[in-house]
Amino acid sequence: MQTEHYFRFLVIGVCGALVLSTNLSAQTTFSEMSGDFGSDRNWSNGVPGEGTGVATIADARQATISSTFRFKKKIEKLVVEDRAFLEIKANLDAKETTLLMNRASGTVNQTDGRVSLGSLDLIGDETKHQYHLSGGSLTIEGNLFFSDSTHSTFKLSGDKAELEVTGGGITIGAKSTLELELGPSGIRAITVNNLAINKGSTIKIDGSKYTSSKRKIDLITFGEEFGGVSGTAGKFDNVEITGFDKFSSGSIELDDNTLVLKLTK
Repeated sequence: MQTEHYFRFLVIGVCGALVLSTNLSAQTTFSEMSGDFGSDRNWSNGVPGEGTGVATIADARQATISSTFRFKKKIEKLVVEDRAFLEIKANLDAKETTLLMNRASGTVNQTDGRVSLGSLDLIGDETKHQYHLSGGSLTIEGNLFFSDSTHSTFKLSGDKAELEVTGGGITIGAKSTLELELGPSGIRAITVNNLAINKGSTIKIDGSKYTSSKRKIDLITFGEEFGGVSGTAGKFDNVEITGFDKFSSGSIELDDNTLVLKLTK
């Protein structure tokens, strides 16, 4: 009888340990102040991998992807928390993962590499996030989404960086900004199916580095499943065009399935 009780206790204990182990492996946190994203020692439970549900770059930490990193198994979320900074200089394959910024002020700075994400969400009440893409390419297989409650910015800089949203579309929330900083020859047009510009949102176009004489510049190219530009500001009322000193004025308009910037001498 004692042996039977002992065996039951042993089985329950082993099962409990397995459950605890599973729960612990469901999350891992980048807890060092700064360091390599791909180094086990910088994460509380090892680098994001098999069994990880949520990977978090904790408050005020700085993680750098300097060599190719691939999520081998589906990871639900990669979270960039308050004052956390993710620098991307190399390839990141996370096409089944949502990159989430939801607390105060997270920053992602991509200067190189091919990055693929499931979706990119910038949300949270009165938060101020930024994703700055100045080199390499970013492919989002779902949506690029700003909630109406966040004061956040997606900034695309130069004439080499590429943004493609292949699945859903781009939604610019009521207090957020899509900023396009042209390089000497212009900018690589964003590729997307749908664009929602909510009332109060802003599109900024900076031509201070633009040296070309070209007067028509493609900004956004809409795909075969183009469903139109929606939202109260869909008439492009909230547009700031600055820095084009060689031109007298500029405006943006929809030309077939392309959003273009037209400059006037």
